[in-house]
Amino acid sequence: MLGLAFKRAVLVAAGCGLFPGAGSAQPVTNEEILQHFAYMAFDAQGPADPPPTIAKWDRPIRIFVRSDAEPKVHRELKSMVEAQAEQLSFITGLDMEVLDHGLYNFLVIFAADIYADAAGKYRDIARAFFPDEREMARLLAANRNNRTYCVVYQVKDEAKRRSGALVLIPYSPDARPTLGCVAERMTQALGFVRDGRDMRVSLFGEGARKQRYFALTSQDIVLLGMLYDPKIKHGMTRSEAMPIARDILQALRPLREPPAQPPSPLRRPSDRVRLDPA
Repeated sequence: MLGLAFKRAVLVAAGCGLFPGAGSAQPVTNEEILQHFAYMAFDAQGPADPPPTIAKWDRPIRIFVRSDAEPKVHRELKSMVEAQAEQLSFITGLDMEVLDHGLYNFLVIFAADIYADAAGKYRDIARAFFPDEREMARLLAANRNNRTYCVVYQVKDEAKRRSGALVLIPYSPDARPTLGCVAERMTQALGFVRDGRDMRVSLFGEGARKQRYFALTSQDIVLLGMLYDPKIKHGMTRSEAMPIARDILQALRPLREPPAQPPSPLRRPSDRVRLDPA
């Protein structure tokens, strides 16, 4: 049986062209989806590191939005966050809510200068997400010259479950952030630890094959639904999780790869994932 999160992901992805009729010259295959899941859900492992494991949220997520924008613009920025939280909550089944006040564990800061603002005027509220002050200094130093890229920092509790997130998004009156930036980093904060290396048809793609998307693609939605399927347990290693991930995906579409064909220079790749039933 498919988990509720994955069923929700399928419903959302259906509107993105997941099912028959969503033709593409080069549809994303099951094997590609599984490779992307393995790369994004697990940290890189050094020679002396323990095996990386799945880390998910299992508690309500309360989001707070900070910015120095004028009230009307701040409401627009907050609305972007609210819309993304609503979609992510539906896909994953997580209890997500954007607050006007009260205790929060997920902070989104729209900052004109990520380094200067987070190290200065937002330092006190950002510090709550960094048990180790040196870790905060490291993150800020890595973004000292960052004026355009969004940043997410994920916090884990003693059991290594996701327990907090800090999302920093560049903002200025002349350069409003895109919904794609908000969607990418808020989604990553739910448990994806890396962007998708050479990942096509995805908001998370980077490298030579990167295309520009402004919202989660159907592949991204399926990946998130797989992560929050109850059969994928917190703390699972790659060797434990990947056979289950394959079963989850195959339950939707029996593994059947399309014949290889050279890319056509006359067609632009679609943002759709085609998963045809047998």
